[in-house]
Amino acid sequence: MAKGFRLDIPWEFLLGDVIGSLLVGVGLAEELAHANLVPLSWRFPNYGWAMFALGVAMMIPCTLFLITVATSGRKKTIQKEDEATRSSGKRF
Repeated sequence: MAKGFRLDIPWEFLLGDVIGSLLVGVGLAEELAHANLVPLSWRFPNYGWAMFALGVAMMIPCTLFLITVATSGRKKTIQKEDEATRSSGKRF
């Protein structure tokens, strides 16, 4: 079984991701279910879709960070396997 590792995500990214997820959920609930979760004085035309778009934009930095960490780990693994293959003298 593969050994786990600790993923140190900056708290700013996590906070943005949580707030973005809430905005996406509330925005979709407002537009698709007509839930009326937002006070009447805060509403403007297409406010649900604006909340959805803002939420997705707030979630992008954390997603890009996770993709970067995942791909950098994969590159390191591939490099180690490549070095092991070269040192053993085996070719395909």
